[in-house]
Amino acid sequence: MALVAAAARNNVGIMGMAYGANVAAFRADTAGTCATLAGCSFADQDIAGGINAAIAAGAKVINLSLGGGTPTSVVTTAIARAANAGVVVVAAGNDATANPDAFASAVRAAGNGNVIIAGSVDVTNTISSS
Repeated sequence: MALVAAAARNNVGIMGMAYGANVAAFRADTAGTCATLAGCSFADQDIAGGINAAIAAGAKVINLSLGGGTPTSVVTTAIARAANAGVVVVAAGNDATANPDAFASAVRAAGNGNVIIAGSVDVTNTISSS
């Protein structure tokens, strides 16, 4: 996402859509879990902490490409706070199904219209399987 959104405008390789943007990364995973085959593990209080840190840093867009189960109120409250601050929240969403997953759906509900749920299709316009 960062490469496409904020890549340099230098007429070499990929030119980003927001080449003048700054990208800040806030860690929300449980340390060491992303190195396993089981995938990353996230605690809701850490996700909310990252959202709150991004708001405090003046973020205009927050990318939550996490997926997963329904988040607790600590996350949805942070999402609502971001939306009220005018931040656009992007959530990964289709998990190879026609409808957004539980995490993306809860983000959308909390986001007061400031949420984009991203999904994908393959070359035949079929929802991507992974």
